[in-house]
Amino acid sequence: MKAIVLTYDRNQHVAHHMVARYRKLWPDHPFSFRIPYQSLTSIPEGFAVSYVRTEPPIVDTVRTLLAEIADEEWVFWSIDDYFPIRLDLPWIRRLIDRLHDPEASDVSGFNFCASYKKKRYWRNGQLRQKRHVRLFGERFVEVPDYDQMWFPQFFRGRVLKTFFGQLENPRDHAKELDYQLRRLTKPAGDRLLMSSSDHAIFAESTIRSGYTHDFVESATEMGIPFDRTRAATETSQWKRSGRMGLGDRWEKFLRK
Repeated sequence: MKAIVLTYDRNQHVAHHMVARYRKLWPDHPFSFRIPYQSLTSIPEGFAVSYVRTEPPIVDTVRTLLAEIADEEWVFWSIDDYFPIRLDLPWIRRLIDRLHDPEASDVSGFNFCASYKKKRYWRNGQLRQKRHVRLFGERFVEVPDYDQMWFPQFFRGRVLKTFFGQLENPRDHAKELDYQLRRLTKPAGDRLLMSSSDHAIFAESTIRSGYTHDFVESATEMGIPFDRTRAATETSQWKRSGRMGLGDRWEKFLRK
């Protein structure tokens, strides 16, 4: 399965670290990571990656990465800034095996890490409005908009093509894409589901252009070179939430 990586040249080492984390936690993962570049500074050996030369603007970069992706093809959307801490591999493997199941024929996206989302849809009315569904024995919540687009998840190619087809390259900062995102309307045919249980924990690599302590600790441990002039700023908010709010729950989950 192709994994579409959103990154840029200055963050190549961040993308390499993210790929290495998947390899560490999931040695036989099925992904072929497609990493965009304008000039390569290093090519790590042994990683399941392919490099795609693109233009620098963000939107143009992703459109180039998607050019050879079929509309109904399933891909893994893997932004460089989120790396895995823990993965529920049995569940994720089962989901991948069933992506082409007739039961999921009308589904266009699966998000499997629920507790770290900006909005808890099942707490904000969707369950009361019966917007939840049972699929593969798991309860999912339908995501009505593009709010969760920056998180790692599975998409059909047309979802990313439609999403980035509506965006414009930011003039000054990538954060501008968030403001554009809020004004977009998701096509009704692009049915996106989010699991109501967590099947992964991720951490952020950077905050406000500085490294998180999580990234520095992990990259150092794994021997991934990085620019040590970029000061570490703080602990990843995502990981902090996971460790403080869900630690006991994860220990119980892992013992099941």
